Amino acid sequence: VYHWALAGYGRIGLFASFLFLVCGACRLARFNVQLNVVDKRWFVGLPIPAAAGALCGLIWVLPEPLPDPRIAVAFLGITLLLGFLMVSTFRYRSFKDVDVRSRRSARLVPLLGFLVAAVAAWRPDVCLAGIALIYALSAPVTRVVTALIAHRTTPAAGAAS
Repeated sequence: VYHWALAGYGRIGLFASFLFLVCGACRLARFNVQLNVVDKRWFVGLPIPAAAGALCGLIWVLPEPLPDPRIAVAFLGITLLLGFLMVSTFRYRSFKDVDVRSRRSARLVPLLGFLVAAVAAWRPDVCLAGIALIYALSAPVTRVVTALIAHRTTPAAGAAS
């Protein structure tokens, strides 16, 4: 990522690249410490393979070094965001609790598998980048939507009962 998009930013690009690695190391340390404490259905923080997959997928989609500084600054932000998500307390689904033998899964899994396989056959680079970015954004978006719904359903302060 540094050589591909962030080298033009000098020390700031180096800092962002290094921070991604440091956040990955902290994420791994927290995962190893909390192994027996956390609910197995969820990961706390974005898993390192998902964060790395998002960056690798983006590099695969745009393999040439980025000449446009506006696009490069977006990847500076994406690198920092993915680093933050790894050490965040956002809960990400681990999918360890999915029962593929259930009735619901019997209909959904083949359809989803077909869609992913079709996109992967057409553009594997877009498929990897898309899936990794959707997964990376799933927990923050879920938290925001949940907070908005909770805010709408709570009665206004001072309302008469």
